[in-house]
Amino acid sequence: MLMLGPVNFLVSSLQA
Repeated sequence: MLMLGPVNFLVSSLQA
């Protein structure tokens, strides 16, 4: 997915 730093963690949690 995207590698935007802390945003990646949020996006990963949403698209988990």
